Amino acid sequence: MIAVIDYEMGNVGSVLNMMRKLRVETKLTRNFKELTQARGIIIPGVGTFDRGMEQLRKHDLAAVLQDIVMG
Repeated sequence: MIAVIDYEMGNVGSVLNMMRKLRVETKLTRNFKELTQARGIIIPGVGTFDRGMEQLRKHDLAAVLQDIVMG
């Protein structure tokens, strides 16, 4: 399963539609366990990096993503 980060930003609908079209199992989530168990993670694009980081921090996702990426 590929996790798509649900942080109230980005082009989530477009990402999910494309993954469906590609027949890739995808889940929109902000659940820590699902993120750590995913084969991959997509952070939908936003217009501004600073605002995106604010939203990741708001949902306590920045630290878990750092742990996943840095191992």
